[in-house]
Amino acid sequence: AECGSVPNAFPGGFGVNAENARRFSELWGAPVPSAPGLSAPEMLDAAQRGALDLLWCAGGNFLDTMPEPERMRAALERVPLRIHQDLFLNSSMLVAPREAVLLLPAMTRYEQLGGGTITSTERRIRFSPEIPGPRIGEAMCEWEIFMRAAEAALPPEKRYLIHFENAAAIRAEMERVMPMYAGIGSLCHEGESVQYGGQLLCANGVCANLPGARALFSPLSPPPLELFDARVAATKRGHAGSSSLTPDLRTLTPFYLTTRRGKQFNSMLWSARDPLTGSTRRDEIFISPEDAHRLGLRDADRVVLRSMASNPATHEMRGVVRIAPVKSGTLQAFWPEANVLISSRLDPASHEPDYNAWVTIEPV
Repeated sequence: AECGSVPNAFPGGFGVNAENARRFSELWGAPVPSAPGLSAPEMLDAAQRGALDLLWCAGGNFLDTMPEPERMRAALERVPLRIHQDLFLNSSMLVAPREAVLLLPAMTRYEQLGGGTITSTERRIRFSPEIPGPRIGEAMCEWEIFMRAAEAALPPEKRYLIHFENAAAIRAEMERVMPMYAGIGSLCHEGESVQYGGQLLCANGVCANLPGARALFSPLSPPPLELFDARVAATKRGHAGSSSLTPDLRTLTPFYLTTRRGKQFNSMLWSARDPLTGSTRRDEIFISPEDAHRLGLRDADRVVLRSMASNPATHEMRGVVRIAPVKSGTLQAFWPEANVLISSRLDPASHEPDYNAWVTIEPV
């Protein structure tokens, strides 16, 4: 994100506004937009409305990672041209296109010419060298794919503005335009790294960019969860009001479902076993002992969860009970398996989905 791959920030953490747009326009010799772009969920909403002519997906699988997978499938089907750029095939690439789908195979950072970098959670930018060996077919460096597309779209006299010979040249450009990444341009050997912001942030309590060079902290209590009536929620979602819900659903106790992860990176599983809980099933529903006792549920009992913010006829998940130390009144289920229960409500600040939902649970 600090390199500009999010719609509301320029590279280096600069906010998207007229002043910073002028800065990057002068650095790059070409006009840069001063308004934020769309987040991924907002792009998919636009796709569903038929407002996108082209969608370029570089990595990721929206059928796995986004709420309401079937709605995401319908949105992808409406885009006239989809481009999928990735290291391997995934199910979203196989969604039938409105007109055409173009697949662009990419290299890993271990294969790309001149190596690459990875930034850790401690702000350390580490050099990752190119590893010699066989290369796969027409796969290109990720940056080269974007560069070639941009060069093809520009007139010949402008192509030099986007052209880079190798990854080292890109790192040098990053250092030129991103002060926070000072030192990245010199990384070229295995084991080399720089830490942006220095070894310590706000050393000795001095926060140079804050008023008075001090940080102010205020204790806050999380607001109480707002229970809402399933019939109202269904009406807001555009369903047939209370008539679309069975009498049982209208009387069942609501639970607040939160999604969790096992041993995985994003939606890619590293192991079927969750090292935190010992779970070996991705369809387990974690419930407190008190709630399980009240509902007469035991470990491994089969249950069905239905969303209270979506049409329960289509937004349900079947799984098995796992009694666990979770808070009474809440449930947990694995992500992305539980995404079918999640609505498309976006957080107003980050424009990201809220991966929680009010649900009901019934034995099967």
